[in-house]
Amino acid sequence: MLQFLLLLMWLLSMEREMFREGDTVQKISGDYRFVGTVDAVVWKRSGQVRYVVENDDGLLLILNEQQLRLEVPGQLPLAFLRGGGDDSRSD
Repeated sequence: MLQFLLLLMWLLSMEREMFREGDTVQKISGDYRFVGTVDAVVWKRSGQVRYVVENDDGLLLILNEQQLRLEVPGQLPLAFLRGGGDDSRSD
C-alpha cells in the first residue's frame, strides 16, 4: 500500500506533456532557428518532460517545453514579428 501511495504521489508530481509525437514544432529560444518533428516524449526521473525533435536533415535535439512552440504553416518567424526583418542570416 505504501508503494502504491508513493507511486501515486510521484505520478501527480510529474509534468504533463504539451506536445505529442508527430507534432511539428519550432525552437523559440537561443540564437538559431530549428524546426522539426517531435519523435519522442521522454520523462526524466525527476518527472520533467523532454522532447526529442528531429529536423529534415536528421539532426536530433532534446528540448524542454519552454523552448518550443507548435509550428503553424504560414506563420511569420519570431524575428519578423519582433521587427528583425526576415529570419535569414548572411554569414
